[in-house]
Amino acid sequence: MAFQINLTFPKQVVHHRKILMQVSLSACRHLCDNSSTKRDTLQKIRNIGILAHIDAGKTTTTERMLYFSGKISSMGEVHHGTTVTDYMEQERNRGITITSASVSLSWRDHQINLIDTPGHIDFTMEVENALNVLDGGVVILDSSAGVEAQTLTVWRQADKKSIPRIVYANKMDRLDASLPLCVDTLNKKLGVEVFVVQLPIRDQKNKFLGIVDLLHLKKYLWIEDSKGIEHLHDLPLEESSDGVLWENAVQSRESLIDTLSNFDDNLAEEIIANDSLANIPASVLSRALRKATIKCEGVPLLCGSSYKNKGIQPLMDAVVRYLPSPVERSNRIFQESFADDLCAHAFKVLHHNHLGPLVFLRLYSGRIIRKDKVFNLRLQVPEKCGNVMVATADDFEEVPSVGAGNIAVISGLNETRAGDLVSHSLNTAQKAYKRLAQIKNISENDAQNLLSVGAAVPDAVFFRSIEAPSQSQQVALEKALEKLKREDPSLSVTFNEETSQIVVGGMGELHLDIIKERLMTDYKLDILLGPIQIAYREALQCREEETIQIKETIGSSNQLVELSLIIEPKLDKKTDILTIYSPDPNVQQKLDSIKSNVKIMQAIRTGVKEGLKYGPKLHCPLMSTSVQIQDIVIGKKTSPPMIASATTQCIRKALENADTVLMEPIMFVEVVLNEENQSSVSGDLSRRRADILSVADRHVNRVIQARVPLAEMLGYAKHLRSLTSGTASFSMEFLEYQSLPNELEMKVIEKETGLSYIS
Repeated sequence: MAFQINLTFPKQVVHHRKILMQVSLSACRHLCDNSSTKRDTLQKIRNIGILAHIDAGKTTTTERMLYFSGKISSMGEVHHGTTVTDYMEQERNRGITITSASVSLSWRDHQINLIDTPGHIDFTMEVENALNVLDGGVVILDSSAGVEAQTLTVWRQADKKSIPRIVYANKMDRLDASLPLCVDTLNKKLGVEVFVVQLPIRDQKNKFLGIVDLLHLKKYLWIEDSKGIEHLHDLPLEESSDGVLWENAVQSRESLIDTLSNFDDNLAEEIIANDSLANIPASVLSRALRKATIKCEGVPLLCGSSYKNKGIQPLMDAVVRYLPSPVERSNRIFQESFADDLCAHAFKVLHHNHLGPLVFLRLYSGRIIRKDKVFNLRLQVPEKCGNVMVATADDFEEVPSVGAGNIAVISGLNETRAGDLVSHSLNTAQKAYKRLAQIKNISENDAQNLLSVGAAVPDAVFFRSIEAPSQSQQVALEKALEKLKREDPSLSVTFNEETSQIVVGGMGELHLDIIKERLMTDYKLDILLGPIQIAYREALQCREEETIQIKETIGSSNQLVELSLIIEPKLDKKTDILTIYSPDPNVQQKLDSIKSNVKIMQAIRTGVKEGLKYGPKLHCPLMSTSVQIQDIVIGKKTSPPMIASATTQCIRKALENADTVLMEPIMFVEVVLNEENQSSVSGDLSRRRADILSVADRHVNRVIQARVPLAEMLGYAKHLRSLTSGTASFSMEFLEYQSLPNELEMKVIEKETGLSYIS
């Protein structure tokens, strides 16, 4: 480009633990004061999350936002383990984000409540829980890579919840950084409309100097003063002095206006009135961008270099300008259901050494006060709050109360978990059920189910047995696992009755490694771990019918259940796993009356769930299996547990004669590597039974995408480092289950059971 300016790189200073600024009463009054001031209104609040692929710069960007907003007095670095939001010992040692962290900062007379989320697929539950309480998101891209594997995952998660987003192309200081690449991958991989609102400024040596703001046609430059301190300068972009840069900016602005006019009638009318794409006011463009962003019709694309401290202030401006306040979200079901009553959504639990269990709540309506009583809608039980606090990562400050739109941290809630809704009382909850039933035109029972669902927990894919080194530490281990499971719902903890062992399940090797480290460092337990086991499933191959009759006398009551059912492969994922049907109209009339009995149906569903837990080959859970109740006779005094037990026994009896096949988890794997390593890595993947999907160029790198059985990926991170001398990286996420070939199935059964298998 013709534009040139001489700038030196900012001096990097190594800091130890950053010093948090004291939050004054006036700075936190929006959280705890009942008076209604302009600053305290919901329109001035932004609840956002930072979302990205591994190592795109989420935590570095968050740290800069805290610094430039004045929240902290010095910046920490991820590689030094001194950032605010990576506060766990495991995060500092590994240089990755493991758990989401909540911080609040002020910017342009607005309050930004920010959640920094992990980028590794093993901790996707943290991202899911955070997304449940966000009003908007900032998706960060590595501008040399564009949309990557985990970017796709978090984008899909945000799409499900219709969360408005802006995109920030980070690492523009890299020589291979490319804004067009980011636009192209956003279009092709995500199918999203991109509104480019900034352009990078580079000199003739391709050095990143600053940013062009297309809306206002001005340039942001970060220039060092005589003391070596960088200051942001915004200067007008002028045709006479900026030449090619001016031409590119004007052309890009007109392209932006043309694209936006397809989504905003007011902008289209402005263009018609002017008979030109030029001279459209920045305020009109800003309103059109905000409207399109909030409606999820497209995403504004910004750029910068967080590590070099360039682009952060314009990014925070964009958060305030384009992302919605709590009252502007299209999904306002909580506010409408609870009106002015308390409605708070728990999204995180943390066990603090001194404060005990802390529950992070996003308040949708009402206000929560210290020592308040609350009612858990999922558990249908009351609880009493302890202290009310606001968080800056792992630092907590007590406040009298927290109001709607903000995030509170509450001590004393011993039962509430991530995904739960809390209100003030059973009475307020019942009022909410009635309002929601009227809004949705559904029954109050269905409304209660909608508001009491809790968190959706993904199935674990890796398992390891775990033992205490001695009987004296067994209780301590069980208590520690109970705390970790409450903090991390994706951690599975079960007891294997056959081996008398505790088995922990997780989303990946790294996930279980972190659990091991936390047990050893946080809880001082010298645990013993068994080898990694794969989460196989079993799938039914043919239809089986079974009938059972159970007669028991318990006390003075006679229990009777006669049950006939069919189990068969379930091909349609949308249909219910359980159906109650008989071709005989007289029997069907009886079954219809049973279907209307809530307690009996709950008992049958419980029995079906238990019956499908263990398959006949390797005692793995059954998948893609449906159960059809053809007939059932229930004695007058028969209890629900007896009905559930009979259903379970009937299913397991049917499975004894059933033909099943083992299903193994298949992962989507993306490897980024140098060209010279492509042959060796591709060959290694082929030996791992990989199905290579594509090989593509990404600047100087190659990207291999493949479907690989999870069993073949054990220890792959270490092997890939050795194979490529540490130059390659990979990401992996669960894709689907696939049947094992017969010869491999026999080997797996022999390995898992230690017994030869004869088909």
